[in-house]
Amino acid sequence: AVQGTLNVLKACARSPSVRRVIYTSSGSAVTYMGKDVPRNQIFNETCWTSIDFCRHEKPPGWPYIVSKTLAEQTAAKFAKENDIDMVSIVPTLVVGSFLTPVVPSSVATSLALLTGEEKYFQFLGRMSYIHIDDVARAHIFLYEHSEAEGRYICSQSDASIEEVANMLSQWYPQYKVSEGFGDAESHSLHCLSSERLKMLGFEFQYTLEDMFEDSIQNCKQEGLPFQINN
Repeated sequence: AVQGTLNVLKACARSPSVRRVIYTSSGSAVTYMGKDVPRNQIFNETCWTSIDFCRHEKPPGWPYIVSKTLAEQTAAKFAKENDIDMVSIVPTLVVGSFLTPVVPSSVATSLALLTGEEKYFQFLGRMSYIHIDDVARAHIFLYEHSEAEGRYICSQSDASIEEVANMLSQWYPQYKVSEGFGDAESHSLHCLSSERLKMLGFEFQYTLEDMFEDSIQNCKQEGLPFQINN
């Protein structure tokens, strides 16, 4: 991830037509700060994942977490040293419709309570969500607003696995929603704040219900099996 990022930025540095680079990071580059993060932590753009913590504690998905963090840090350093106007967007779990021939991992993760894929439960204890269309709109927004600079978290909703299970049960009574989450049950109240992005004038258009509705409809078209209530 680091070398691929540098390859793109080096090409940008050589091109006289590149006005601004919008770098797509990840919420995982923000939230893994260490063991002593308060349960009600509000994460903002000043927060960075601790590489040492991830390599030592090895939380679920830690290689991805480390690679995204290192890539964004490397990109920011290279951009500064080479006078590249770079803005980072930091989306959380991206949900909604998709164009790929297979279900994206972020959508598969978000719908695990409907598909029964327990391997994803560990990521859903306390999760922040964003619709893919809002992510795309935020990219364009940050490119077009000259005053944008630095990092911008892009996240619309925060919810625990229990809250999502309750919501899905109400919204989709025809489906069986998994129960009993074990270690995935969350006692955290943390959230990722998009206040900086909103203060610049950006407005989210999609709710958490919109995100799941679009994902579910797309997955039904692709034949992804959901658990059915008898």
